[in-house]
Amino acid sequence: PAFAVKLLLGEMGKTLLLESCEVKPDKLIKSGFHFSYPSIKSSLKNLYK
Repeated sequence: PAFAVKLLLGEMGKTLLLESCEVKPDKLIKSGFHFSYPSIKSSLKNLYK
């Protein structure tokens, strides 16, 4: 729960662990890495087929 995280780690811990963040694989893509499933939707679709 959010209150436990805030109690143990403070406001910054709450922010780092519980708030949304956008992560992009720019370095991997620029180096030529190919994702088999480039989106969550395609990944889940593969799991449930």
